[in-house]
Amino acid sequence: MGSFLDAKFRKEECYSIGFTSREGTHGVFRGTKFSRPLASNMESWIPDEVNYAFLDFKKRSDLGDEKFTMRAFGHGNITMNWQRKLDGVFYIKEMYPSHRKKK
Repeated sequence: MGSFLDAKFRKEECYSIGFTSREGTHGVFRGTKFSRPLASNMESWIPDEVNYAFLDFKKRSDLGDEKFTMRAFGHGNITMNWQRKLDGVFYIKEMYPSHRKKK
């Protein structure tokens, strides 16, 4: 998708959002429980009482080129400078898998 958008739009015309969560399950129509994030993960920066949050990397110049660990791709602990990959990230404290619609 990123290659397609790069070819069609200027960087200023797009805003890429990642999704991450601290705990829960993921999957399509059946859930796979994922492990808790590392204590140093971005998900641990958010207080326990917060269920949803949005971090706008475009407005966080204090991060610079700093690498940090987050679970945005596949709920694994991945370390990179996320602010170069994504423009922002939406945090969901507890993730739930999708379910089939009952007829």
